[in-house]
Amino acid sequence: MHELWRPPFYAFDEHHFVDNARNYLLGSADGNDHPPLGKLLIALGMELFGDTGAGWRSAPALFGAASIALAALLAARLFPAGPAWAFALVFVSLDGFAIGYSRVALLDGMLASLVLLCLVLLLGKSRASLAAAGVVGGLALSIKLSGVCYLVPLAGALLLRPGSGRLRWLLLAPALSSLVYYACYALGLWLVHEAWTPASVWQDTLLSLQHHASLTDMQNPATSSWYTWFIPSKPITLWRLVEDSSVRSVTSRGNPLLWWFCSSSVLGLSGVLLWRGVGPVLRAPGAVFQLGPLALPARALVFSLLAYWAFLAPWILTRRDSYYYHYLPSYLVAIVLVAGLCGALYQRRRRWALALAGAVVAVSAWYSPRWAGLPRSAPVAPKVSALDRCLLDS
Repeated sequence: MHELWRPPFYAFDEHHFVDNARNYLLGSADGNDHPPLGKLLIALGMELFGDTGAGWRSAPALFGAASIALAALLAARLFPAGPAWAFALVFVSLDGFAIGYSRVALLDGMLASLVLLCLVLLLGKSRASLAAAGVVGGLALSIKLSGVCYLVPLAGALLLRPGSGRLRWLLLAPALSSLVYYACYALGLWLVHEAWTPASVWQDTLLSLQHHASLTDMQNPATSSWYTWFIPSKPITLWRLVEDSSVRSVTSRGNPLLWWFCSSSVLGLSGVLLWRGVGPVLRAPGAVFQLGPLALPARALVFSLLAYWAFLAPWILTRRDSYYYHYLPSYLVAIVLVAGLCGALYQRRRRWALALAGAVVAVSAWYSPRWAGLPRSAPVAPKVSALDRCLLDS
C-alpha cells in the first residue's frame, strides 16, 4: 500500500478508533460506542509497527488486500461457469471506495472483508463451512453491530441448500456467533480491567444499541440517506494536505463508471426478479436466470441480491444517522454481481466484456492519484466544499 504512513495526522474519524486502540494498550477504558474487535486489531498493528500512521492503518490495509481475494473467491463460487472471478479481482482492486477504506484506521473496510469471507463460507457444501461462517459472522458483529445482518444471507443460503438439517444450522450458526462476540467483547473488557461476565457484555451492548438508536437528527454534514448512495451524492474526503504547489488527498469516491454499473444492475435485477417472482426463477430449467442473451445461475442471483439488501436494510428500516461508508459491504457484493454479469457477457460477447473492463480500468487510472494520496498540481485557490472544510476542521 503506497505510503501508508501518510498522513502523519488523523484522517477523517481515525481519532475515534486510534485513541481507543491506544487505550487498550494502556489498559484504559474504551470510550467508543462500537464493539472492541476493530480497535483491538488496530492496537495490534500499533504494537507490531509502532504508534504511527503506518501502525494505525496496517490492519485495515491487510483486510483490504484480503477483500480483493475474497471477492474473487465469492465470484468463483457464485458464477463458476465463466471468468467472473477475474473481473471481481480487477474491479475490487481498482475501486476507490475499497482502496480509500484500506488506507485509513476505520472499521468499515475490516467489516466488509469479514462479510465477504462469511458469504464465501455460506456457499460451502460442508458442515464445517457453515460452522466457520457462524464464527466469522461473530467476528463481523464484534467489529460493528450491523454485522448481525449476516443472518439474512445465512437463512437464504440454508433455504437454497438441498438436504435436511436447515433449522438446526439456523440456530447453531447464530449460537456460534454469540460465543465469538462474547469472547471478543470480554477480551476488550478484561484488557481495561473491567468486569467481563456475560451480564456485563450484555449490558454494554444494550447501552450501545440505545445510544445508536438515539442518533437520528442527521445534522452532521457527513451524513447521507441510503437512497443517495446509488448516485452517490456525498462521498467523503478522508484527508487533504496542501504542500507548496501540490496537493495530496484521498477520497472515498468509488470508480464512477463501476458505481453506475453496480447501481443499475442491482436495481434492475431486483426489479426483474420481483416482477417474475423468486419461485418461478428458482424453478426455471436448470435454475438459470435468463436476461436477454445472458444466463446467470438463479440461486447465485437470489443469494447475491439477498446479501446486498440485507446489509443495506438497517439504514432503510431505521431513522439512525447514516453515512456513505455504511454502504461498503453492500457495494462490494454489488461488484461481485457485476463481475458475474461480465463473466456471462464474456461467454457470449468476449470483446464487449473486455471493452467494459478496459473502460473501468481507464477510469480508475484517471482517479488513482485521488485514491492513493499522490501529489497533484494545486490550483491557485484550492476549492474545498463546506462538508470537507467541516471534516478537516474537526
